[in-house]
Amino acid sequence: GLIEPGTGTFLTFSFHVSDLTALQSTAVTVEDFGNVRSPCASIARLKELFDGVPDLKFTLDAGNFYSIGQGDDPLEALKLFRDRIVHCHVKDYRKDQAGKWCPLGKGCIPSEKIVKDLVASGYRGYFTIEESQAPDYLKAVEDAERVLSGYLKK
Repeated sequence: GLIEPGTGTFLTFSFHVSDLTALQSTAVTVEDFGNVRSPCASIARLKELFDGVPDLKFTLDAGNFYSIGQGDDPLEALKLFRDRIVHCHVKDYRKDQAGKWCPLGKGCIPSEKIVKDLVASGYRGYFTIEESQAPDYLKAVEDAERVLSGYLKK
Protein backbone atom coordinates (compact mmCIF):
# COMPACT_ATOMS: atom_id res chain seq x y z
CA GLY A 1 0.00 0.00 0.00
CA LEU A 2 0.92 3.65 -0.14
CA ILE A 3 2.57 5.32 2.80
CA GLU A 4 0.43 7.87 4.57
CA PRO A 5 1.98 11.35 4.88
CA GLY A 6 3.24 12.24 8.32
CA THR A 7 4.09 8.69 9.41
CA GLY A 8 7.81 9.21 8.92
CA THR A 9 8.24 5.85 7.21
CA PHE A 10 8.86 7.34 3.78
CA LEU A 11 11.25 9.94 5.20
CA THR A 12 13.24 7.32 7.09
CA PHE A 13 13.61 5.21 3.95
CA SER A 14 14.58 8.27 1.91
CA PHE A 15 17.25 9.30 4.42
CA HIS A 16 18.80 5.85 4.22
CA VAL A 17 18.77 5.76 0.41
CA SER A 18 20.04 9.34 0.23
CA ASP A 19 22.99 8.40 2.44
CA LEU A 20 23.82 5.52 0.09
CA THR A 21 23.73 7.69 -3.01
CA ALA A 22 26.29 10.09 -1.56
CA LEU A 23 28.74 7.20 -1.49
CA GLN A 24 28.01 6.09 -5.07
CA SER A 25 27.71 9.46 -6.86
CA THR A 26 24.12 8.78 -7.85
CA ALA A 27 20.88 10.61 -7.18
CA VAL A 28 17.62 9.47 -5.66
CA THR A 29 14.63 11.23 -7.16
CA VAL A 30 10.91 11.31 -6.50
CA GLU A 31 8.22 12.19 -9.02
CA ASP A 32 5.07 14.12 -8.30
CA PHE A 33 2.85 11.09 -8.63
CA GLY A 34 -0.67 11.39 -10.01
CA ASN A 35 -2.52 9.69 -7.14
CA VAL A 36 -4.04 11.66 -4.25
CA ARG A 37 -2.91 9.01 -1.76
CA SER A 38 0.74 9.35 -2.78
CA PRO A 39 3.15 11.12 -0.41
CA CYS A 40 4.40 12.94 -3.52
CA ALA A 41 1.01 14.07 -4.87
CA SER A 42 1.12 17.75 -4.02
CA ILE A 43 3.47 20.67 -3.61
CA ALA A 44 2.77 20.72 0.14
CA ARG A 45 3.68 17.04 0.54
CA LEU A 46 6.78 17.46 -1.62
CA LYS A 47 7.92 20.42 0.52
CA GLU A 48 7.58 18.27 3.64
CA LEU A 49 9.50 15.46 2.01
CA PHE A 50 12.29 17.71 0.71
CA ASP A 51 12.59 19.44 4.10
CA GLY A 52 13.16 16.02 5.67
CA VAL A 53 15.54 14.73 2.98
CA PRO A 54 17.88 17.53 1.88
CA ASP A 55 19.70 15.49 -0.80
CA LEU A 56 16.55 14.11 -2.42
CA LYS A 57 16.12 15.14 -6.06
CA PHE A 58 12.97 15.73 -8.09
CA THR A 59 11.48 14.41 -11.33
CA LEU A 60 9.02 17.06 -12.47
CA ASP A 61 5.93 15.74 -14.25
CA ALA A 62 3.66 18.72 -14.92
CA GLY A 63 0.96 16.45 -16.31
CA ASN A 64 0.64 14.65 -13.01
CA PHE A 65 -0.01 17.89 -11.15
CA TYR A 66 -2.78 18.63 -13.63
CA SER A 67 -4.34 15.16 -13.81
CA ILE A 68 -4.63 14.73 -10.06
CA GLY A 69 -6.93 17.74 -9.88
CA GLN A 70 -5.79 19.29 -6.60
CA GLY A 71 -5.11 22.68 -8.13
CA ASP A 72 -1.32 22.67 -7.77
CA ASP A 73 0.41 24.73 -10.43
CA PRO A 74 3.35 22.94 -12.12
CA LEU A 75 4.99 26.33 -12.73
CA GLU A 76 4.94 26.94 -8.97
CA ALA A 77 6.56 23.52 -8.44
CA LEU A 78 9.19 24.44 -11.04
CA LYS A 79 9.93 27.67 -9.20
CA LEU A 80 10.05 26.09 -5.74
CA PHE A 81 12.00 22.94 -6.61
CA ARG A 82 14.12 24.04 -9.60
CA ASP A 83 17.42 23.27 -7.84
CA ARG A 84 16.28 19.70 -7.16
CA ILE A 85 15.04 18.85 -10.67
CA VAL A 86 17.20 16.21 -12.36
CA HIS A 87 14.60 14.76 -14.72
CA CYS A 88 11.50 16.10 -16.44
CA HIS A 89 8.58 14.25 -18.02
CA VAL A 90 6.68 15.96 -20.85
CA LYS A 91 3.17 15.14 -22.03
CA ASP A 92 -0.06 16.98 -22.62
CA TYR A 93 -3.73 16.74 -21.67
CA ARG A 94 -6.89 18.14 -23.18
CA LYS A 95 -8.04 21.43 -21.71
CA ASP A 96 -11.59 20.21 -21.24
CA GLN A 97 -10.84 16.86 -19.57
CA ALA A 98 -8.15 16.29 -16.95
CA GLY A 99 -6.16 13.17 -17.67
CA LYS A 100 -7.27 12.82 -21.31
CA TRP A 101 -4.24 12.64 -23.59
CA CYS A 102 -3.62 14.95 -26.52
CA PRO A 103 -0.50 15.58 -28.63
CA LEU A 104 2.32 17.50 -26.94
CA GLY A 105 1.83 21.23 -27.40
CA LYS A 106 -1.91 20.97 -28.13
CA GLY A 107 -3.29 20.89 -24.60
CA CYS A 108 -3.15 22.73 -21.32
CA ILE A 109 0.19 21.64 -19.82
CA PRO A 110 2.78 24.47 -19.96
CA SER A 111 5.49 22.12 -21.25
CA GLU A 112 7.12 24.67 -23.54
CA LYS A 113 7.49 27.18 -20.72
CA ILE A 114 8.84 24.50 -18.36
CA VAL A 115 11.38 23.17 -20.88
CA LYS A 116 12.62 26.63 -21.84
CA ASP A 117 12.80 27.76 -18.21
CA LEU A 118 14.77 24.69 -17.16
CA VAL A 119 17.25 25.01 -20.04
CA ALA A 120 17.69 28.76 -19.42
CA SER A 121 18.50 28.02 -15.78
CA GLY A 122 21.28 25.59 -16.73
CA TYR A 123 19.37 22.30 -16.59
CA ARG A 124 21.28 19.52 -18.33
CA GLY A 125 19.11 16.57 -17.33
CA TYR A 126 16.80 14.39 -19.37
CA PHE A 127 13.36 15.05 -20.81
CA THR A 128 11.20 11.94 -21.08
CA ILE A 129 8.37 11.98 -23.60
CA GLU A 130 5.28 10.28 -22.15
CA GLU A 131 2.69 9.39 -24.77
CA SER A 132 1.35 6.14 -23.30
CA GLN A 133 -2.31 7.03 -23.90
CA ALA A 134 -1.84 7.83 -27.60
CA PRO A 135 -3.74 5.61 -30.05
CA ASP A 136 -0.63 5.39 -32.28
CA TYR A 137 2.26 5.36 -29.83
CA LEU A 138 5.13 5.47 -32.34
CA LYS A 139 3.66 8.37 -34.30
CA ALA A 140 2.86 10.26 -31.09
CA VAL A 141 6.43 9.88 -29.82
CA GLU A 142 7.88 10.97 -33.18
CA ASP A 143 5.57 14.02 -33.24
CA ALA A 144 6.35 14.86 -29.61
CA GLU A 145 10.08 14.61 -30.29
CA ARG A 146 9.72 17.22 -33.04
CA VAL A 147 7.72 19.48 -30.73
CA LEU A 148 10.23 19.06 -27.88
CA SER A 149 13.15 19.72 -30.25
CA GLY A 150 11.38 22.91 -31.33
CA TYR A 151 11.11 24.04 -27.72
CA LEU A 152 14.84 23.46 -27.29
CA LYS A 153 15.80 25.41 -30.44
CA LYS A 154 13.68 28.53 -29.90
